Amino acid sequence: MNKTHIKDMLSLTLELGSSQNSTLQSLKEGFDQGKLPLLWDLKSPAVIRVDDPPADAFPISIIGDIHGDFPAMHLIFSEILRKNPSGWIIFLGDLPDRGPWDSACFLYFLDLVRRHPHRIGWIAGNHDAALSFDAEKGVFKSSVEPCEFCDWLNTPEADGEAVSQKRELGLLFIKVVSSLPRAVSLSKKNLLTHGGFPLEDLWDSLSSFEGLLDKKCLKDFVWTRATRYRHKIPNRDSTSCSYGFNDLKGFRDRVSAFLPFDRLIKGHDHVENGLFDNPTYVDVPMITLNSFSFHHAYEAPARFEHRKSELPYLSILADGTVVREKIPFPATDIHSLYNPNKEPLCLPQKSISSSS
Repeated sequence: MNKTHIKDMLSLTLELGSSQNSTLQSLKEGFDQGKLPLLWDLKSPAVIRVDDPPADAFPISIIGDIHGDFPAMHLIFSEILRKNPSGWIIFLGDLPDRGPWDSACFLYFLDLVRRHPHRIGWIAGNHDAALSFDAEKGVFKSSVEPCEFCDWLNTPEADGEAVSQKRELGLLFIKVVSSLPRAVSLSKKNLLTHGGFPLEDLWDSLSSFEGLLDKKCLKDFVWTRATRYRHKIPNRDSTSCSYGFNDLKGFRDRVSAFLPFDRLIKGHDHVENGLFDNPTYVDVPMITLNSFSFHHAYEAPARFEHRKSELPYLSILADGTVVREKIPFPATDIHSLYNPNKEPLCLPQKSISSSS
């Protein structure tokens, strides 16, 4: 990726931003008609089992948490599409919050889906699913912190058109996320989720595939967190219960007849350098993947100034093998053209300053 590529990225943000009103309207109409060409049909169940992906789906590229990092998102999608012109691309969730370019990432994702129909999938993350709209009060709400996307959607605007476009954007985001899968099984080998899997206090209800579609199970796919321990007792007083390596093995054994897998690939937990093969998960290996470029600790000082030099993603081959991939990330060139305190697009230019 060179400076010319980065300028092309900036041009894209301006192009999307200038046509945003018509873009949002067409996307909303397409979604309402069930025509948003994601990898899986909008009416697919929230847990998807793909035992035999078509040959041209491979290699299947897996991207981790983005968290509002538009430069990283643009680079990683661009490079994958260049190297892999026909394969599937699956994003593990958490598009907004933490980074400063939430709306840019969402519009870019929708633009990618339109230009590459039925190739790009999105599994819901907790920051995606947390956003809601209170119609009575006319405000967006989020059940997570930080929630910069929600805060930005609720930021007052002097321009009435900007207010309307913000609301349309937020409502479309909520609608799209409501249709996304919470877990995907590929080739009876790899289980893809954002957080984890249904914990042991729900296992008595898991006698068939349909049991996985229970709301409590779907929430655990999105919200649960991994630990290095053998076992964790589910704490339902916490939004994000945690699990250990024996819990993953127990879940695999419990559902093997109707959701076979031998590896978990997930996001959610932020790990150093964005890729972590947890060594304590031996019986059922687990890979944690983040694809944003900034420091993995949200509270770290100057986290946007100290970016990763490489962006990780995974490639799944036809035999189920997982290949760890990295794309060089030229942070210096990014900063020479980007103001990290500004959002590069979304709504009329005069409103961009309000999202600084």
